[in-house]
Amino acid sequence: MTVFSYYPGCALQAMSWDYRESIKAVASFLELELRELPDWTCCGATAAHSLDEAMSIALPLRNLVTAERLGLDLAVACPMCFKRLVTCRIKLREAPAEIRKDFAFEHRILD
Repeated sequence: MTVFSYYPGCALQAMSWDYRESIKAVASFLELELRELPDWTCCGATAAHSLDEAMSIALPLRNLVTAERLGLDLAVACPMCFKRLVTCRIKLREAPAEIRKDFAFEHRILD
């Protein structure tokens, strides 16, 4: 069985129970184990990216660091969350020194 860390995001956790249950069923059928990212935070997809650039990096960065520490690939079900996580990784590649300074960030996000 292949194991992934899993970031459900706020919408799946709070409102989209049917989508969440479908994802679990498909993962089971495909013999994938999804381990929910411990202590995950909202990625800021709804407002952070338009209100505060630093927050739009900090929120998904925290989840990426948590996933990295687990040593597993990260599965993301929500397309908005996926976009925020990918955008954060791109910004990290483009300006790693700034992000490391601004957030005291010492981890390397895996590609």
